[in-house]
Amino acid sequence: MTKKTKNLILFLILFILAITVLFAFQGNLASTHLENQLLFLLSLSVVLNCGVILYHYSIPPHPKFLILPKRKWAIRFHVWSGTIELISGVFACFFLSPTAAIIQASAALFFHIPTALLQTPIVFGSKAVMTPSYLLCIFIHGYCALQLLINPTSQAWAINTFLIFNIYAWCRFYFYFFDRFHLFGNEKYSVSILFAGLTIIPALFGPLSILILVAYIGFYIFLVKFFFITTPQQYSNLVYERGRDALLGPEFIKNNVKMSEIISLKDESPRDKAEYVFNLLDSNKDSVLSQLDLEKLFYEWGLSKSEVENYYNFLGTKNINFDLFFHKMSPIWKYIFFDILKAQDTTEASDMIRRSLDSLRSSKRVSLVKKDIQISLLKNTPFLKDADSNLVEDLSESLIVKEFNKGDILFSEGDQGDRFYLLGSGYISVYKSGEFITNLSQGACVGEMALIENRPRNATIICEETCVFYSLSRHSFDYVLNAYPNLKQDLIKLINDRKK
Repeated sequence: MTKKTKNLILFLILFILAITVLFAFQGNLASTHLENQLLFLLSLSVVLNCGVILYHYSIPPHPKFLILPKRKWAIRFHVWSGTIELISGVFACFFLSPTAAIIQASAALFFHIPTALLQTPIVFGSKAVMTPSYLLCIFIHGYCALQLLINPTSQAWAINTFLIFNIYAWCRFYFYFFDRFHLFGNEKYSVSILFAGLTIIPALFGPLSILILVAYIGFYIFLVKFFFITTPQQYSNLVYERGRDALLGPEFIKNNVKMSEIISLKDESPRDKAEYVFNLLDSNKDSVLSQLDLEKLFYEWGLSKSEVENYYNFLGTKNINFDLFFHKMSPIWKYIFFDILKAQDTTEASDMIRRSLDSLRSSKRVSLVKKDIQISLLKNTPFLKDADSNLVEDLSESLIVKEFNKGDILFSEGDQGDRFYLLGSGYISVYKSGEFITNLSQGACVGEMALIENRPRNATIICEETCVFYSLSRHSFDYVLNAYPNLKQDLIKLINDRKK
């Protein structure tokens, strides 16, 4: 018997078991009415789900949903159908609208439930808990939605469909709560779905709900052991908790990451952050991410072997250099930096929403820098006048913007050179050995000599008015010059002209 056949048999057994439970408690499900506690639970679920929907429309999903078109469209349809089901469910439950009930049931049956099934094999957490919990919720959701489609005037079925639909919102709420206060460690995803189930299911099945949930999970584990498990290692894989942070858990962070490094990168460019993540994943430090470096990460996120192979085909290689990692794998390195590495900080950055917003703000800053480059720097900076779109893109993701006040010293003669600067606005004075040399205005560059010749600063730069600078770190400067040799030649020519 093939694994696919075994999976199908397992699914059918669980489906039959779920139907049995549903018919056994048909009376409870059909008699639901708006008691005070239930009304409060419904209202609170609406508020939470509005927050979850807003989160999904504002924050990119986990990279496992973004690296393949199939996953990307599945999560989009899931969110879109969830939005429709939320809005129509409110009108069906609270305003007794049959039309809204039909829309609610249709959104669930034809879009939300099928896309939920597609996501079940790649859920985080322990598969021993998460898979049966997800399937049970999907079965109940489907049954209630079907009953609602048949009986669109029934408030009871509208409420039950809406309640089970909102179980994911409660899962997100508990996960956020546990993440915010560092509770349950790597097990918080499985714990979150259990808490969510214990919040919603009693409203459907009454006092026996906890026993139903435990029995269903236990029966699932028994079936999996009967059909699939032949070694202790396979059972360990079944119960193993797959966290959102995958293989970059606390032990890895403790051994490989210094929090001071993450804090120091706070104001650096996206390129610098990407390089830090790349070096972290590059286990043998050969400047290439091999299959071994990445596949464990992908499998931990729940992607199948065929999906991983499809992703490599999309990338065109199985050995990823930094340039490819930086440009084509941005969802991965952004997620690792902002959602995993910054989570180790015990300050406000430990808030998962704040971390996600930091990632979005970083992307917005890149867009603003790109616009500034195109409007101002290209026409005012001589060696950028022939810059192509690739150079503009790399610069926008490598430059950071900083404002200096009148009288501020950008750097002093004899300082160690660690940055290259482009003057975006204002004007500056250049001094050598205490003597005034010249003034420079928008489009001028300073600091290149110390970086190219690896020597201390040979001048002092003072701001004569409020100035805006675009700067590259040493690593970003080297990256851009290596990627664009003509730019390096132009800067060397500029250095030689200044020496004359």
